[in-house]
Amino acid sequence: MLVRRESKYRTVEDLQKAKRVTWGVEGIGIARWVHAFLAANELKIPFDVVAGYGGTGETLPGLLRGDFDVFTQPIDHPSTLPFLRSGEIVPIVNLGESRAKNAPDTPTAIELGYKNLIVKVFRAMVGPPGLSKDLHKQWEDILLKTMNSKPYKDWAASFGIPLVPGDGSKAAGDMKVFVDLYSKYRQPMLDALKGTK
Repeated sequence: MLVRRESKYRTVEDLQKAKRVTWGVEGIGIARWVHAFLAANELKIPFDVVAGYGGTGETLPGLLRGDFDVFTQPIDHPSTLPFLRSGEIVPIVNLGESRAKNAPDTPTAIELGYKNLIVKVFRAMVGPPGLSKDLHKQWEDILLKTMNSKPYKDWAASFGIPLVPGDGSKAAGDMKVFVDLYSKYRQPMLDALKGTK
């Protein structure tokens, strides 16, 4: 969770004490809105959404202008790093499992006592139901070999993209954590989407 340098908010407690916090997202119902909704509700932060941006390239400048108070973005993402390094954006809390390499002083939500709050962006390769164990293993081996190869790691490093390769069991575990958190707030999200809070 990021704020701009000029923000009066510096901690989760500051956000919790606010009368209302504005949270920037591209659109209602998209992944970033879901992440914002989950984080704000789990952390008990009163919030309103400011939406309508055309991707990170518009939303991040919106944060810098002060269009809204908080933006949820991977701290190690290439779009974030220049502003983090210049001090124009300030991380409040990391919603991942461990502290970020580029923000080692920023605590995780887990460290702050929110054991169930892990909201991260991950990409999973999936196959159709009934995929044989042999074919599953072949694909898993190929993908892990590729993600751990020097050319792929060098390519990711050239863009500042952190890699955390994992096998099928890791992906299933990550998905379970997300589904459990999502399920807790499923009805409130549906109500918000209907405009009937």
